[in-house]
Amino acid sequence: MPAETRCLEADRRSFSTASIFALTLIFAMIFPGLANAESPGVTTEAASEVTQATATLHGKVNPHGVATTYRFEYGTTTSYGTNVPVPDKSAGSGSSPVEVYEGISGLKTGTTYHFRLAAFSAEGTSFGKDETFEVEADPRFSFSFGSVGSGNGQFYGGPTDIAIDSEGNLWVTDIGNNRLQKFNPKGEYLSKFGSEGTGNGQFYSPTDIAIDSEGNLWVVDTSNNRLQKFNPKGEYLSKFGTGGEGIGQFANPEGIAIDSEGDIWVADTENNRLQKFNPKGEYLSKFGSEGAGNGQFLWPSRVEIDASGDIWIADTGNSRFQKFNPEGEYLSQFGTWGEGIGQFGNPKGFAIDFGGKLWVADAGNYRVQGFNSNGEYLSKFGTWGEGIGQFGFLEGITIDSEGSIWVADTSRSRVQKWIPARPVVTPEAASGVAKEAATLNATINPNGLETTYRFEYGTTTSYGTSVPVPEKAIGSGSSPVEVGEGISGLKASTTYHFRVVATNAEGTSFGKDETFTTK
Repeated sequence: MPAETRCLEADRRSFSTASIFALTLIFAMIFPGLANAESPGVTTEAASEVTQATATLHGKVNPHGVATTYRFEYGTTTSYGTNVPVPDKSAGSGSSPVEVYEGISGLKTGTTYHFRLAAFSAEGTSFGKDETFEVEADPRFSFSFGSVGSGNGQFYGGPTDIAIDSEGNLWVTDIGNNRLQKFNPKGEYLSKFGSEGTGNGQFYSPTDIAIDSEGNLWVVDTSNNRLQKFNPKGEYLSKFGTGGEGIGQFANPEGIAIDSEGDIWVADTENNRLQKFNPKGEYLSKFGSEGAGNGQFLWPSRVEIDASGDIWIADTGNSRFQKFNPEGEYLSQFGTWGEGIGQFGNPKGFAIDFGGKLWVADAGNYRVQGFNSNGEYLSKFGTWGEGIGQFGFLEGITIDSEGSIWVADTSRSRVQKWIPARPVVTPEAASGVAKEAATLNATINPNGLETTYRFEYGTTTSYGTSVPVPEKAIGSGSSPVEVGEGISGLKASTTYHFRVVATNAEGTSFGKDETFTTK
């Protein structure tokens, strides 16, 4: 090529490059968001307001300056299968994260759901990570015991509270007969103590009961304005409290709870306050006053302490529950007066299960309602009536080591047992751990329904391997069944994760993750 031609070609290339560069700068100045466009940013967040049939899915979408739409994908597996909204909804074209959420319905009880957030723009498609939530299944009625009267195993004025000792026996306050009665886990009468009066070991309307770490029984002797302490045999040990408004005095107290330090918290009902005492019954502190504001009460009737040490109060007259830290500082509340979901009619007794869920005796609505630790409604059971699984006015409630719920059906003079719908699984340590082998162990309670199980294991919490295949049946009993499976082909000096998984017609239960390390 002649020199003159080569110069002209070079000039054209220089002009072309310069022109493109200039146009790019101009485009970037006019459309700064599109100059460095990228696919949407997506974050899947935890679901909220999960009930027996509904939930709200949450997430965030960053359009990165390009018009973007989104949808949630959900289903019982990571294949999802259902989208919401339909059609996809706009998240705009901004450059900051946008909070998005969608309600879903028609869910099945006792089911685990997977979901993720997906976003779409001209620059590409983005998927958030998979999240899950569980739809609670209603507990099922198991059996009841008790009738009206003053004989052994009978109640007058109704049972008002239940406490379970280390052997699984039930201690029940028999308020009208001014005594406590003891029953085995089958509801069979064992023993009793107490009579009407003001002397040591006597009662006038015993309302609530708590058992300390040594097995001693603390009883709220309501109309005598005191607490009494008994050994595990029901023999009188000590007492504290008198009637009045002063420090260490009570006005018809109704509730008691014992914290991890052994300190005693008392719902001083008609004084509208909580008082704290050491194990000797010596006054330590108090909080609360009459009213409807945060930290105020109107007839606080029961008190429970959760695994974090926070204090929950049944603020009965205000039809709500309030939460306080161990120093008595107000934290939160939930509940209003009414008959709807999450509303109450004079709520009384309540219990906190091992998962932190609150089960509430909604006395005036003749039902038990379940809530998560944030006060969000989960499920309910029970209706008005005298039949199986029905309630009159109910007060006390407690939960045993198997997750069964015992309810004092006060006006029907009986105690009812309700069992979890799903199997109850209890993981146990691996045994026989060697270089290449181990045995995985657990106990499973089928809760009266045909149940199968498997163990999942692997070097991460994704597991990846199951045993046995197919899953093994353990029948339909109502007692814990020990299960174990040997595994082999493992790597030496390696940490493995495992969990037990059990399934019945009401759903699937997953044991917590356990680990072992091969030799």
